[in-house]
Amino acid sequence: MREKQSVGLDLGQSSAKLVQLALRGKTVHIVRGATFDARKEGLLDEAEMFAGTASWLKELGLADRDFSIGLLQHLATTQVSDFPPEATGDELTGMVRFETVQLAGLSDEAFASDYHVMAPDYGRKNPVLIGICRQTAIDERNRSFTQVGLRVCEVAMEGMAAANALFFLHPDALAEKAPQLILDIGAESSTLMIVAGGQVLYVGALLFGADKFTKALAALADGSSGAAASSTAPTRLDLSQFDSPLIGVNRQLEGEIRNSIEHWRAGERPEISGKAFSKVWVCGGGAKLEGLAASLGRSYGCEGDAFGPAGAGGAADPQLAVALGLALQGLGQATIAISLCPEVIRWSRLRRQRFGYLLAAVIILLSLTAIFMFRYSTRLERQARDFTAQMENLEKCRDLIPKLEDHTQLIQHHEKMLLPVVEKANRGGRFVKSMEVLAAAQGEKDWFIYLADDLSFDEGKPKDDKTGAAPAPERAPARSAAFPGAVSLDANESAAPPLQMTLVSGMEQVRSMVMAGYSPKAGGDFLVPVKAIRDRINETALFEGADSLPKPERSGRDVEIFLPWDSYLKGLAERRITTAPFVPYMFRLPFAVLDINKPVVVPTPAKSAKPAKPPPPEPTEKSDD
Repeated sequence: MREKQSVGLDLGQSSAKLVQLALRGKTVHIVRGATFDARKEGLLDEAEMFAGTASWLKELGLADRDFSIGLLQHLATTQVSDFPPEATGDELTGMVRFETVQLAGLSDEAFASDYHVMAPDYGRKNPVLIGICRQTAIDERNRSFTQVGLRVCEVAMEGMAAANALFFLHPDALAEKAPQLILDIGAESSTLMIVAGGQVLYVGALLFGADKFTKALAALADGSSGAAASSTAPTRLDLSQFDSPLIGVNRQLEGEIRNSIEHWRAGERPEISGKAFSKVWVCGGGAKLEGLAASLGRSYGCEGDAFGPAGAGGAADPQLAVALGLALQGLGQATIAISLCPEVIRWSRLRRQRFGYLLAAVIILLSLTAIFMFRYSTRLERQARDFTAQMENLEKCRDLIPKLEDHTQLIQHHEKMLLPVVEKANRGGRFVKSMEVLAAAQGEKDWFIYLADDLSFDEGKPKDDKTGAAPAPERAPARSAAFPGAVSLDANESAAPPLQMTLVSGMEQVRSMVMAGYSPKAGGDFLVPVKAIRDRINETALFEGADSLPKPERSGRDVEIFLPWDSYLKGLAERRITTAPFVPYMFRLPFAVLDINKPVVVPTPAKSAKPAKPPPPEPTEKSDD
């Protein structure tokens, strides 16, 4: 995870300049700056210039780096366009693409383009700086670097690089609202830019180069241009020497600048076009001429100064300004980032930049996979141990299941054997509790004349011959039921009577009580005392749902039960012992809780008049009743 670095390479007609930057945290540091003078090395044509530059970079140990190269400004076209303020994102991209097509005109050639959105100011609502260049010019430039073994990662216009270098070195120029003039003087051509408030308002190419100053210096020294070029002594532009050849060259430069500025003012917004320049900035090889920046500033009534990163002696070296701007572009720290880099180079650069992330992702993935496999293996081992223990427990359970089934059947057998004991042993207690409840529910003049369990009540019902039911079996004598197997003392009874046996599973269960009584009539509704008795019985915990016994369920028992009492009451009335009429009633009193939870079997009605066959006895054990 080393620091991010970038190398900007400004390859001109007579020299090569480079600046190496490093991004440490959020701060950009200048690692080195160097210049390669091709004329001193005797390199004259372009092919020798590229080859010599490659050898020079190899000596510096930078030949294997990625380089941000510059494109001559006169090969590109720039324009400031104003779009609607609501246009953003993809909509703005589509508008810029349409504007780019208009700039390209009717040419069939392919063009590379990019744009930079600027802050709204100077009468523009949504200004965008657009840069466009023929694709063939860019490809030819890249091919020249590739042929000498240099790898290009970024292509930017040299004029934009000079502006980015100025904003990086002088942040106060970035905030200056008044227009400023930037002049990059190359060996054979120059670039003029007008900036204000951090915006590039105009970019123009000048047909003027520093070679004209070189020839003028040669004439001044009465020597050859080569001797003048090889001189290392600083030369100063002195406007007081009217006969100096430098004065004429300087006027020629000022004329070129004046024409370009007039062209800008003619098409610029009135909010900024009429304002005076606050400063003139000069860079490039021509800026080494002392007095040139001050002379240009004096022409426009402002201060003039050269700018560039610190050179070997610590002073600003204007030759390295463009290289610095290119390095900032490659580092992603340029204020105005307009890239004309081909798509293939962008993808290649992106892959190289993200290779470290890919490698880190692979390492992380392998590490996570190893951790996952280890944890998964550990979990499988733990599960295998758990499954083994469960299998052992299941085998033990398999051996215990038959024993448990035997014990369960034995428990069920004993429970069945205990059913008669539980059922019949509690009947006496239920009778006593029922009488206590009825005594508490009985009014002062109420008579309760009958109380029986439902089984005894149903036994006394007369048999209906139409149903075809078999007559009830005769009961054994009382002594036989109390003492089964006992021998009678009567001489006529030589054999013991048979034992009365009851199927445990078929044992009948007492689920309710049946009571009958009389209550005196009172008022218009003679059933009021009867309803009061019923409500008091239902309020107890012993019974639940007590109500009058329907007439079909009485089946003639009411005559048997009430007949003697009706005669008795009639006799009392005849003797005038009592004159109040009484209401007879019968209640079924279902128990709220049963001792044995045995389901109720509802008999199905017979489909025909034929007598049904008695069901076979259940294969269960029997018990004495």
